[in-house]
Amino acid sequence: KALQLILKNEKDRTKKINLYLRLSYIHVSIAKKYGIKRLTGEKLSPNEKKHLDEANKIISFLLKNIENNNKALSTLYNIKGLVSYELEKVDETIQNFLKSIELNPKNPQAEVMSIFIGEYYFDQEKYNDAIKYYKLFYKRMNNSQKALADYKVAWSYLNLKEIDKAELQFVKIIREELDKGTTEDSYKDLAFILTQNKDEQTI
Repeated sequence: KALQLILKNEKDRTKKINLYLRLSYIHVSIAKKYGIKRLTGEKLSPNEKKHLDEANKIISFLLKNIENNNKALSTLYNIKGLVSYELEKVDETIQNFLKSIELNPKNPQAEVMSIFIGEYYFDQEKYNDAIKYYKLFYKRMNNSQKALADYKVAWSYLNLKEIDKAELQFVKIIREELDKGTTEDSYKDLAFILTQNKDEQTI
């Protein structure tokens, strides 16, 4: 309510757009909290639907009113993707995140979006595309994100039968020790690969 009051009195167009973006994000965040216990495939609760509908109304309004502002549009498509995700429309989420990154690669959420896209392509067994997005903003990722991206890149190479690249990737993970879990798993995976290669050479 406080934000809506500020919106009514705000005259600056750019500030008003940013306030609308913030309001739409708040609605998505509230919907997410209501849906935290909802299982996949279950119907949205009335409160979830209410806040996602409000977010969508703001998004539709802004899409008609934002021009020549890629930064704001990038934020808008990120939020649009979050709405799609809460609605379990994964393909729409991916398209919105791709659009968001295209409009503004410096978007603060770009790393999160690129990992999500990488995970999507990995699940679709499109491993080259997965590798591309796991690596896209690697330098800007925190250690947890880097550890996940490194590990999934290694497995992407493994699934592509590019064993040498997979080995090097697992060695990199072990050497850097960014995350205890992925480091331990990489030791096991690398040992398995080396054992398999040894067995094949023996045969």
